[in-house]
Amino acid sequence: MTHTPLLFSAAILLSSGSLSAQVLGSVYDPQMIELVAEGRIALTQILVSSPANLGLPPDVLAALQSGQLEMRARIELNRGARLLRLWQLIQPPGLPLPAPVSPPLRAPNIGLAIDIGIEKVLWSEFPTAAGTRQTVLIVGRVLANYGSFGPVEGEAATFSFGTDKANSSRVSFVTIDFPGEAVVVVPTVEGRLRIEPQRDRTAEAQP
Repeated sequence: MTHTPLLFSAAILLSSGSLSAQVLGSVYDPQMIELVAEGRIALTQILVSSPANLGLPPDVLAALQSGQLEMRARIELNRGARLLRLWQLIQPPGLPLPAPVSPPLRAPNIGLAIDIGIEKVLWSEFPTAAGTRQTVLIVGRVLANYGSFGPVEGEAATFSFGTDKANSSRVSFVTIDFPGEAVVVVPTVEGRLRIEPQRDRTAEAQP
């Protein structure tokens, strides 16, 4: 398959090791322990500053539009290195989500592979009719781009997603934004997400 450049998606991700999330309207101080997530991306869920930023060859674009191929975003947290690795993949539809092993950094079906260093994690939670909803915003910068297209080293990146407090492995509306270049939204993802500890700080906050 022709190498497919730019965009991609998703995102989820998070804090590591000694990097604590800032608390916004929440009595919890969570840490991201594990994150492996993968979701399908529709072309309509990608916004780019220029059509050239999408970088899809005409034959690949036609195959995506017809359903012969599908685009996916995959995100993995490297807790020790305090970074997220993101992939854009083009592959046949129907393969398991998430894939059981990490994709290579360079392969014909890898449109983008990027390492994002995590600088800040903001956290909040709020009640809904269905239960407590949690939201996470991550701010970082590109450390490495293993492809020939897409964001360059030092470029800013932000990620956000929501999850149910009762079942944090259910993640939705993942958004990745390379400001001025591209924004991608992935409505639902499949994977493994572990947040701990969720230590109740209510008593500590009282005078």
